[in-house]
Amino acid sequence: MNISIPPIYVVTDRETMLKAVRKDGMFLQFASAELRADRALVWAAVKQNAMALQFASAALKADAHIVALATHNDYQALAYASPELRADKELVLQVVRTYGAALQFASPELQADKDLILASLDYDILRYASTELQTDTALIRDLMQHNGRALEFAGAQLQADRALVLTAVQADGQALQFASAELRADRALVLEAVQNAGRALEFASAELRADRALVLAAVMCNGCALEFASAELQSDKALVWAAVKQNVMALQFASAQLRADRELVLAAVRRYDAMHRKEWALQFASAELQSDAELVLPAVQHNGQALQFASTQLRANRALVLAAVQANGQALQFASAELQADRTLVIAALRNNGLALRYASAEIQADRALVIAALKENGLALEFADAQFQADRALVIMALRNKGRALRYASADLRADRCIVLKAVKQCSQSF
Repeated sequence: MNISIPPIYVVTDRETMLKAVRKDGMFLQFASAELRADRALVWAAVKQNAMALQFASAALKADAHIVALATHNDYQALAYASPELRADKELVLQVVRTYGAALQFASPELQADKDLILASLDYDILRYASTELQTDTALIRDLMQHNGRALEFAGAQLQADRALVLTAVQADGQALQFASAELRADRALVLEAVQNAGRALEFASAELRADRALVLAAVMCNGCALEFASAELQSDKALVWAAVKQNVMALQFASAQLRADRELVLAAVRRYDAMHRKEWALQFASAELQSDAELVLPAVQHNGQALQFASTQLRANRALVLAAVQANGQALQFASAELQADRTLVIAALRNNGLALRYASAEIQADRALVIAALKENGLALEFADAQFQADRALVIMALRNKGRALRYASADLRADRCIVLKAVKQCSQSF
């Protein structure tokens, strides 16, 4: 027996409920039956939160305009539309064109409507199509020309259809993951897939992941496909270099032996990567090479943050750390404690980025001259200055000259100083 539990509190006053649903449409659940049938009020509720449709009267759940508003904001609201509207092809089409998953809430008749499936831009729609359509070769072939991953929802028979799978991987190499085991061992088909999406190599058979020519094609498309190559090929220096040239991050998937190969790692560190991230090559180098100053230097000169991957010994190397902080002042955080207290080195870091004061020693943060250097570069460095300077009127004014927001780091007394506050407001207004 179904027991209907009424809400704890029912609102009958229209103005009170209207104000409530404008803030949160879900408050409609506390409205009286009469207010749930009030079209203007329900419109305001679903406009604020589409899922409020579930609390509307049956008549308003059958109101095409209200349902259209709700489903425009959240396709899942279709679940609360009347059966008649969930069978309305025009309305459902507007939703599934963008959100294929909305088809799960449509009527069985529309879930079997081929035209509606083809009109969707979301391959996921096939997941909710009728069993008959999931085995319709012509339909799936049409879908896969736009998105190969539609293969995921095709039946096992179609996932073993070579011509169909070829169409899928030509559209999206990653569709290989949905092919039958036999086709994932088909060299020509897998080659098509990895030339389209290198990392599709993950789904190839073990035998093909050991095929040098095929793996080379994959890493030339995406260097990180090296992750899925056989152990033997991850030790192939020429192939690994091809992968690293395409994507420096591929070095992480090379064998331990090659990550300790000085020639290979140095070439990777020196390579100008399209993403400006040469430093990552150092991250994957062997511990021995992370202690090689000649190799680490070009990495930190390009991006000081690479210092984090240097050995403990090199992070205490003054010349190398100086090169790092000159490239990126924030690299000071990776320097040894001794160098974070090195006045000359910290000055170099602060000239590059005043916020590097955060990583300086307590003694440096209490050094007026160095705090001034930091504030000149970035007023927000006041946050990391010694408390005495946060209460220093002259220094706070200096900070506010370039960053009005630095006011939050001033002492309580200065934050209550009208003149100081006005300077902060003036600077903030000028920055917009």
